[in-house]
Amino acid sequence: MRSAIKRTGLVVGIALAVIAAGAIALNADSAKSDKQQIIDLENGLIKATNAKNVDGMMSYYDSSDRLIIFDAIPPLEYSGPQAWRKNLEGLWPRTTPEFWSSPIWRL
Repeated sequence: MRSAIKRTGLVVGIALAVIAAGAIALNADSAKSDKQQIIDLENGLIKATNAKNVDGMMSYYDSSDRLIIFDAIPPLEYSGPQAWRKNLEGLWPRTTPEFWSSPIWRL
């Protein structure tokens, strides 16, 4: 009887170890996937910005009224997607080609 309990305990222990190892491996793959998803989002926003595509840029922001953007250029706060869209639509006419050729925009 004791040897049957020991065998059962051993089998359960091995099963738990295999499950834990599988979970760790899946988590590692998930982390890579999360990182790649973030990189893809960043690259998509950069491409939309470089193309001056306001609709494309807005697709990366929350479309609800909960959206609040803080900016370094006055006005310092934009509440809601309409306010942020209006800012983006006026962005290119307010700037010069020299502004956009600055090294800070080379991502």
